[in-house]
Amino acid sequence: MESKCTVLFFDEIDALGQSRGGGREQSSGGGAGESCSRRVLAELLIQLNQISNPGPPSVLEPSECERGSDENASGEIGTEAANIASGKVIVVAATNRPSDCDPALLRRFGIRVHVGLPKDVDRRRILKRLLKGISHSISKVELSDLALALEGWSGSELERYVQ
Repeated sequence: MESKCTVLFFDEIDALGQSRGGGREQSSGGGAGESCSRRVLAELLIQLNQISNPGPPSVLEPSECERGSDENASGEIGTEAANIASGKVIVVAATNRPSDCDPALLRRFGIRVHVGLPKDVDRRRILKRLLKGISHSISKVELSDLALALEGWSGSELERYVQ
């Protein structure tokens, strides 16, 4: 069975969708860089709107396609193009700086999940997994003490310093 679902994942979405800040960048003399960022954000918002509110599938002219199209001689959309057009697109984005994202961008995502730092028991599990296959003499008690001492560390920070 063929899936008709596409998942778009944006990591560090705050880099693409920085808050426009209510016009204060104009007074700071940001210039071309900030103008470019605003255009990128505007285009991202437009594309996300089109994904969430798709209109009828459009037929591309042959000149608009780099590698041909699913269009037959009569101008009808081929079955594969029609399947793609009727498929579902799920957009997922991640950031560790949601406060830096533009509010208009955040509104495009209906569900927001905050993933906090790992708790003591989770840090202990992460450390056990990272130490698996590495020769060490750390006891279970020492591992628990280490997990407690590393409060506030993320899983990626633990991974970076263990290996």
